[in-house]
Order: sequence, then C-alpha cells, then structure tokens
Amino acid sequence: MRVLVPLLLCWLAVAPAEAADTVLYVVRHAEKADAPKEDPALTPGGEARAAALAHVLADVALVGIHSTGTARTRATAAPTATAKKLPVQIYDAPELMLAKARAAGGEHLVVGHSNTIGEIVKAAGGDPGSPVADSEFDRFYVVILTDDGKPATVRLRYGP
Repeated sequence: MRVLVPLLLCWLAVAPAEAADTVLYVVRHAEKADAPKEDPALTPGGEARAAALAHVLADVALVGIHSTGTARTRATAAPTATAKKLPVQIYDAPELMLAKARAAGGEHLVVGHSNTIGEIVKAAGGDPGSPVADSEFDRFYVVILTDDGKPATVRLRYGP
C-alpha cells in the first residue's frame, strides 16, 4: 500500500494536468503539540509527517501553497514550500483562496484544519467522505477540477 499511494500520486501529478485546469491537494495540518493551547507547534511526529508530505509531492508541479496563519499549518506546508521554492500564501477565507486557485489554474497544496478541510473539498465541488476526526492527521484529498465542471475526488492517507 505504501508503494501504491506514491505511484497513484505520481500518476495524478501528470495525468490530470492534461485534462484539468486546477488540481487541489488538501491536507490537515500534521500532529500538533499539546501546549501552548493558543497556537501550538508541530510535534516531532508532526514534523516527520510534514517532511513526508514534501516527499509525496516531490514530483508535483505545484504553482501555489496555501495555509491558514497558524503555526501548525504553516509548519506543515514549510518543507514542501522550501523544496518547491514557493511562498506559503496565508488565507483567512477559504472561498477567496479557492477562487484565486481556480483563476490561477495549475496544482495547489492547501493546508487546513480538521474542521475546515472537508468544507474546502466540498466548496471546490469535491466529495470529502466522512468527517475528519480530531485524532486524524493523515487525510489527503486530491480534488481535480475539470473543464467539464465535474470535479473528481481521490481520498488518500499519507505519512511516515
């Protein structure tokens, strides 16, 4: 299974680009520390998951990386941003971020929270499936926005 997911992602990175204007890779932030409560950093396990995300997306031609302003989401996006030499664009309003991503086209990483990533997938026209539990950090959605207006969603898991 660990071999299948990277192979599938490599295929998705190449195949949809020919048939779609926009591809969104939507993830929840990696594991967070218990303290401080206000804006915790990632745990060592979360840092490993963030590095794994950069590895999974290594062959994806990202044009945008979007994150909320919290330390945990920015730290989840950071290894990918460093590897891709792209800035992390902070968003407050998911709808505005989605509109900008659609207008720009291409492939985008979006990092959010357990209570927002399903809504982001849904707002993009995708199917998030079951709600994300507070203990789940490995959800990985690929939302392919095609020219025909019928988005496709691939639901995966990732991590160390």
